[in-house]
Amino acid sequence: MSGDRDLVARWDGDVPPDGELRGPIGDPWSDCPIVPLGHCDGVFIVLDVVGQLRRLTARQLLHRGDHVSLYLGDETFLVEHWPRIVQRRGADGRIEAIIVGFYIGPAASWIMQVCRDAGIWGPHMVIRQAGIWPADLGAVVVHCGDGVMIWRAGEQPQPMRCGRIGDAVYPASARRLRPTVPCGPEIAQNLQQDIQVLWNFRQGGGAIAFLGLIANGYLGAVPGWRPNGFVLGPTAAGKSQLIEIARAAWPLHNYTTDTTKSSYMRHANRVVTDQTYFSSVLRRIAELRRDQTDEETPHTFSEFVD
Repeated sequence: MSGDRDLVARWDGDVPPDGELRGPIGDPWSDCPIVPLGHCDGVFIVLDVVGQLRRLTARQLLHRGDHVSLYLGDETFLVEHWPRIVQRRGADGRIEAIIVGFYIGPAASWIMQVCRDAGIWGPHMVIRQAGIWPADLGAVVVHCGDGVMIWRAGEQPQPMRCGRIGDAVYPASARRLRPTVPCGPEIAQNLQQDIQVLWNFRQGGGAIAFLGLIANGYLGAVPGWRPNGFVLGPTAAGKSQLIEIARAAWPLHNYTTDTTKSSYMRHANRVVTDQTYFSSVLRRIAELRRDQTDEETPHTFSEFVD
């Protein structure tokens, strides 16, 4: 009851006869758990309480279930700023105001207003999923699914929740592995030696080229060049096992055996596949390579970024 009285006392004026507040109590921006991103054609785009990208119409915002889902069932923020206040007679016979929920109409109107202030959603807003991305002033953003880490030269990484950085939106998704303490050069040297012993490369320096692809995969979309690697060899030559090493070395990667390029847009990490299904161009390249080398179906490394 004391909490209800505190909220009622914060209302600047008398409680309306129907108990509905005509505007928010206090400043919702001070503790707002969602991020308004903009609006377009009657759709309001926000990041919900955990950072997931959501698109809701006005009708959905006025629907209690859809609205509360933005906060994943936690109504604290809504009750704090848009309380539904009714007057009841207490045990002592006095009339007092109590809170019995929140008013969804004013809360929905506020979200529409802040999305209006955020501007019209358009192609200038870039959605970036899990991966490693370039940022302003030479910074690097590592999107780990349920959070991001920002690296700047000479500084410690800064972890933060998924959200908006400039005109880029980093929505939340399933948790991915985080980068940890960098390994020493001896780790890579030992791996190179093991690969040279276990695989018989046709060309000298094959193990070095393979490690170069792995190193480039750690950089995601940061460099301006994106190499693709093709592992060619006869049946039972160990191509799949070599691919497994690359998969194990990349904490952020996608793996598939039959997919399309559109499935991996907006991801800045390596795509590993056992067949070249990404586009007709890659399939044609693979066919030309097979015709020239008389080898089996190649395995591929590839990546697609927004």
